[in-house]
Amino acid sequence: MGPSSVSPLHHVGNSISAAACTFDNDGTLIDQERDHFAALFETAAQHGVTLDLSTALREIPNFLGGGYDATASYVSVCFHGRHDDAFVRTFCMRAADKFDRITKSKTLKPRPGAELFLEKLSSEKIPMALATVTPRERAMERLSQSGLLRFFAPERILTRESTKRIKPAPDIYLASAEALRVAPKHQLVFEDSVVGVRSAVAAESPVIAVAAIDATAVLSDLGKAGALCVVTSWEDGALFQVVTQLLSIGRLVCSR
Repeated sequence: MGPSSVSPLHHVGNSISAAACTFDNDGTLIDQERDHFAALFETAAQHGVTLDLSTALREIPNFLGGGYDATASYVSVCFHGRHDDAFVRTFCMRAADKFDRITKSKTLKPRPGAELFLEKLSSEKIPMALATVTPRERAMERLSQSGLLRFFAPERILTRESTKRIKPAPDIYLASAEALRVAPKHQLVFEDSVVGVRSAVAAESPVIAVAAIDATAVLSDLGKAGALCVVTSWEDGALFQVVTQLLSIGRLVCSR
């Protein structure tokens, strides 16, 4: 694929301006998606449900960005013939335990270019928040281990417990805008999933997709969901071009 799947200049209008940025975490800043997939697929297999990435993307609504709940609900229907809340809770706990075992010996790192991107925003005094469906304790651990915690004030880290409704409901991005003290329309959101993009759009916040999965269908769906720009890397020059335009930062240029 080229530098970006959606032309930034075509999709960013003069009426859009941002004063602060909010980031999703898993998949967006930290590349742990494949470890999550492995944990989910192994847990599903224990219940006689065979899944791989192509099947999950095709069969499970909100698979990317839907937390473990989306897969758990799908397996519950396959296994029980219906959605069962107790089964979903148990499945999620078992998948989370598998994920912890898979990642225990791994060094948690940000996606290439993500830390530099945050450093540039920080140097420009751009207010930043984080909004994730991950429970707070786990989210804080991942941010600390990856070295990204230093970019976000505690009160600007929104997690699963921060709102009653999770993505794709707009609640978490409405809450992050409030934490940043900006109107939602002036909050620039960075996401990697259709669910997350829809959440930001529902909050009336402009959103850029930094996809963790370089698959044609995924990239297309992100654009259709309302992302202003869809890229697959934090080091993509088109991404810096869009952010510079939206935030009016003259010095924020691509340095590769």
